Amino acid sequence: MHACGGSRSSVVRPSARSARFGEVKLLAVVRLLLMGFVMELDATNKILCVRVTGYVDNEIMRDIYAAVAGYVADHGPCRAITDLSGVTKGDVSPSAIWSLARQTPAIPKGYMRVIVAPDDSRYGMVRIFQILSELTRPDIQVVRTLDEAYRLLQVESPEFRPAA
Repeated sequence: MHACGGSRSSVVRPSARSARFGEVKLLAVVRLLLMGFVMELDATNKILCVRVTGYVDNEIMRDIYAAVAGYVADHGPCRAITDLSGVTKGDVSPSAIWSLARQTPAIPKGYMRVIVAPDDSRYGMVRIFQILSELTRPDIQVVRTLDEAYRLLQVESPEFRPAA
């Protein structure tokens, strides 16, 4: 008898794939709690979604850029959404925006990127980034809602899962 009262053969073991998905989901939760953002992928539509929550500063913005660049290096380019709807407070300096705009884009030209910035202060900051980046990132769009982002990307019901 197994310690839980059943025989050893009745123990349900997750497949390697479902175990991996569970690990990825747990990693996404840990990232969100510790880093302030989580990356998810809609594999069908090849859309990477970065959901940013809580407090955002220069370091978190650099971490997001590095995470997206790493994902694209490992998995290839894709379209992207950066959702700032969950940001509660921010302290991103103009010099950090300028520095980020001068870096090589994490996602190459030809792949639309949509940034969701619902309130005026974030919207203004992102528009400045868009203007500074217009030569190297002509595919960036700035919107106020996720629904607008989905319309621009021509998707109706994306199914995001934690990105590996």
